[in-house]
Amino acid sequence: MGQVGRNDPCPCGSGKKYKKCCGKNNVVNIDRLLEREILAQQDKIIDFALINYGQEITEIISVYLEEMDIPEEVEELFTFLMDRWIIFDVPIDSENKIIDVYIKESLKSIKRPKLKEIILSWNRGRPIIGELISKKGEFFLLADIISDQTFKVKVLDDSPHQPETGTIIIGIIVPIGSDEFTFFTTFIDVPEELSFSFVQDVREFYHSDRSADSPEKFLSDKFPALLGFAFLEREITAETMIWESYHQQLVAEIFQKGMEQLGHDHVFIEMGLMLWQRYCEYEEPIINKPSVYAAALHYLVDHFAFGDMTQKELAGMYQVSASGLSQKYRHIKEVLEEELEMIRNEVEKIIAGNLVDEDGVETIPFPRLEMERHLLEITRDIEGKEFDSIEDINAYLNQPNRKKRKTAADKEKAQDIIFDAYNAKGKRRKELLKKALKLDPNHPDIYNIMGDDATSLKEANAFYREGVVRGEKQLGQAYFKENMGHFWGIIETRPFMRAKFNYGQTLEALGKLKEAIVQYEELLALDEMDHQAVRYLLFAAYVKDGKLSQAERLLKKYPEEHNAHGLFNRCLLEGLKNGKTERYKKLMDKAKKQNPFVMDYLTQKRSLPKLMPETYILGDKSEAIIYADLCGELWQKSGLL
Repeated sequence: MGQVGRNDPCPCGSGKKYKKCCGKNNVVNIDRLLEREILAQQDKIIDFALINYGQEITEIISVYLEEMDIPEEVEELFTFLMDRWIIFDVPIDSENKIIDVYIKESLKSIKRPKLKEIILSWNRGRPIIGELISKKGEFFLLADIISDQTFKVKVLDDSPHQPETGTIIIGIIVPIGSDEFTFFTTFIDVPEELSFSFVQDVREFYHSDRSADSPEKFLSDKFPALLGFAFLEREITAETMIWESYHQQLVAEIFQKGMEQLGHDHVFIEMGLMLWQRYCEYEEPIINKPSVYAAALHYLVDHFAFGDMTQKELAGMYQVSASGLSQKYRHIKEVLEEELEMIRNEVEKIIAGNLVDEDGVETIPFPRLEMERHLLEITRDIEGKEFDSIEDINAYLNQPNRKKRKTAADKEKAQDIIFDAYNAKGKRRKELLKKALKLDPNHPDIYNIMGDDATSLKEANAFYREGVVRGEKQLGQAYFKENMGHFWGIIETRPFMRAKFNYGQTLEALGKLKEAIVQYEELLALDEMDHQAVRYLLFAAYVKDGKLSQAERLLKKYPEEHNAHGLFNRCLLEGLKNGKTERYKKLMDKAKKQNPFVMDYLTQKRSLPKLMPETYILGDKSEAIIYADLCGELWQKSGLL
């Protein structure tokens, strides 16, 4: 800030001369003073809303809690965000929102002109779901996940929580200047393991919503539903969805039963159910023969994803005529043409995740890298350019014919090629790796891909080890010391972290348990927040190695009361140390309540599937499968089952 003369207007916006205001005491920080008043106004708005409209707010939230069946453990967080959304986006009478009423009634009591100007602008407060592009001091640069519009948001509270670059953030933002915003009270961030699916769900919902006038209007109108994507963690079934009639639900149930009978993954059942619901919204069909619609829907999904069955075969399975099936299929396909086009790419990703190559090696996609790629592209695009405001940045990024900066350095070119290689197969993949290797032989992801494609465990281990060695060389010792503890938050470290994670797992698979433990421990030291879920591998390794004290310390460092890993591991540790005590029994009851499916897999009443789920839902079979796959052998050798 420049030098302020004693007779100049005070920069704090009070309207007084500097010598009569903040100039009286040079230790007063003018910006901080205004920020404290902004935070105080936020508290007053919350109090105003609850005192004057508390009943209306409670009723609105109660309807959503009931209709959406929000889990009890996240009700408080859901309510917190809904309170703020209602204040800024829900008309409380025929003309005004709560924020409008507050501004009208409270503006006269605000003495400082600058603060009054800011509060007047808060009728433009809006929801934000954005990716954290960068952090500079107290400012976040957020990119809206639908429009890519960027917002410069100042964090005013003193929360120690600092999300990392790439995090998806949800909140309400209000203006505090011509090109700056702040969060209204605070924000939440979406867990990294849910980020990709959450972003995909939001974007697909936006593109399928034919009533959406603009991304901002969509966020404002659909905010509760979008929160549902972040908070709801249960499978979609015919029984849990809302239907306009009994016959619509009956079609859904018959379809679901048919898909389950053939053993199809639930993700395809969900896809079919959601398509059927959308078709019903558009057409409101008169359903005389539910089985015909169910068979047509089954053929639609099968034709889209598998191509395994003919219309005649499905007609026989559902005991309907092939001509009736064909007729309904063509009509459903025609009505849902836009929806089918939008999900085509997503279906291809899902199928790709279930493919096995000719050598019997599973090829698993890395959708996370798409987020990394997007973030790097934006960073490169604005790097080295000077902008006077956020509007200038947005105008630059939104130019229809804008040419993106060409990658000049060999490392950048290699990185772009590696992103392509992750999504390629066969000969094309090998050609891309050769190109990347010439440009940047020290890039760890080159060796990660080679390890993924290796024909033996020993060969894979050697490639991953090479990735670790090259990554250490690329980053340098000083870099490790400087960034110890928060490595994953820096995008350029992630290829190395992936290599080290893969190296540790293959060491363990080769029987080199103690060496694997060293890798896991070092990964946790580098990334204390454990974005790769290394703690679960390390706990199992400690128990295998008889290091129960270390396992206990690990559980205390990462106390988890909400998932199978945390609860069943506590139970296992108690049983191994002290036998089936009363504490063990209480812990077991609590663990079973969280996930009732785990014990069936631990006791081998249920067999683990050949293809493991890539993600899981808390309390679901998918979570039970992943836990039993990692810790089942420990339980079976424990004598506790």
